[in-house]
Amino acid sequence: MKIGEETLDQEDFVKATAYDEMIPWEKRLKREIPLIKDQLKPGTVLDVACSSGRHSFELEKYGFTSLGVDVSREMIFIAQKLKNELNAKSDFLTIDATKSMLEEIREQGLETYYDNAILLGNAIANMGTLKGGKQTIQNIYLLMNPGGRFFCQTVVRPSEPHYMPIRKVEKDNFLQRIMIPVFDETVDHNVDLHVNKIDGKTGEYLTQKADNHFFMYEKEEFEEMVTSFGFELIQVYGGYSGEEPNSEGGSTLVWVFEKPEIPIFEETKTLFKKYWKNREDIDIENEDELFTKIKQEALKVWQDAFSMNHYMCISSFRFLYPRILSHPMYSYISSNLDDKTILDIGCFMGTDIRQLIVDGADPAKLIGTDITGAFFELGYQLYGDKEGTPITFVAGDIASSDVLDYKNKTGELARYQSSIDIIHTGSLLHLLFREDSLSVLKKIHLLLVDDGILFGRMVGSDKEQSLDDSDGLRHIHSIESLEAVLAEIGYKNIQVIAMDEKGPIGERSQKDWLSLMFYARK
Repeated sequence: MKIGEETLDQEDFVKATAYDEMIPWEKRLKREIPLIKDQLKPGTVLDVACSSGRHSFELEKYGFTSLGVDVSREMIFIAQKLKNELNAKSDFLTIDATKSMLEEIREQGLETYYDNAILLGNAIANMGTLKGGKQTIQNIYLLMNPGGRFFCQTVVRPSEPHYMPIRKVEKDNFLQRIMIPVFDETVDHNVDLHVNKIDGKTGEYLTQKADNHFFMYEKEEFEEMVTSFGFELIQVYGGYSGEEPNSEGGSTLVWVFEKPEIPIFEETKTLFKKYWKNREDIDIENEDELFTKIKQEALKVWQDAFSMNHYMCISSFRFLYPRILSHPMYSYISSNLDDKTILDIGCFMGTDIRQLIVDGADPAKLIGTDITGAFFELGYQLYGDKEGTPITFVAGDIASSDVLDYKNKTGELARYQSSIDIIHTGSLLHLLFREDSLSVLKKIHLLLVDDGILFGRMVGSDKEQSLDDSDGLRHIHSIESLEAVLAEIGYKNIQVIAMDEKGPIGERSQKDWLSLMFYARK
């Protein structure tokens, strides 16, 4: 078979067609589409694990335009065939959702922001592992517009072998996969997939273990995984008729999530208004134009940033807010920035650095450091200030000896030994293991002038604890443990306070963590 430039041999075509015909599409679409279309936002749809594209075609009838992606080249071939037969507008690509979707879609010159995404038929289980599931959700989040809807169907992981009806398919004497009659849970809650096959010539059933695995989720763990990337749960149903959900094994759950809108705070508008005052391509006094321009520029850099790392500060567009302003000591520190050499460790795109410039710091005496220079380039793109900006940026891991070797006094930052007046660390220390965070605090002490200031923030708790690197956290302090560490290193005038920050600028506001604000002098 050949469609356009794509070809498929006859055996694969027959098998794919048989699989597609196995599903009672008319009945299924009649049951599912009413709820799906009512929950989606108007516009475009990213149909992940789209199979033969039936949902995309049906949604076209209601004004949606779709891009369907599936790992199976054979099913995408069937989708393209149906597209031609139906004269449909949807596009289809063979893409593995557990790998980089953004680059492959970009290469095809297609849209990279979608108003909605759908992941149906418990397809998340087909991603095979927890890592595969997480990567799929991250890719979906990455490709969605702020305010967009994510509609997903899952089946709750069974706590014991779970039997499902067998549906037979016979076509042209090819050995066909029939149905999933049993889930066997293993220790890592992968689920081995057992299938029935039929020999089309003899009619003999052959039951065997399949090559792939399902990775099933309990209700709470799936919700936690999806929301960890920034999605907000809007509604969960126990089926497409709007039933009450339950957590029993084998139960169907239908989820509606939403990606938050870009938060544009007054402090953000004030920063950009002052920083963009000499730009001729925007009327900064026009609030609507300023708001629109900030969102446009933020979206341009966000996908690349989120591709590099899905920290909450990136996924929630928190980098637009100069969080340095929320530190209780900042008004005191910013009252005397003249001639001060200032280092911002973990500066990301440099929003706090630009705020320091607005508040009177000398750009030529500002230094920013983070793990990759790609962050700095995104900052230049966002603020439009690469030409003529004397800020010094140093790329590298502050915990490594390449950036600064504490014992040998070597590395990129060694030349600043005992010469930095103020050092800021925003949302950094909790990303490091305990020994690395201690090393960084010692290095900061080395760089500061006598009586120099260290201030910053980190995720904290009511007790010091090391974590399993989940959600990017490795070690968090209590007020008492952080005070003790700073004193042991040799800092003085130590102040550590816990702030109950909520909302978009809070530290992991969806969990019971604290925002620890600290201040000390050398």
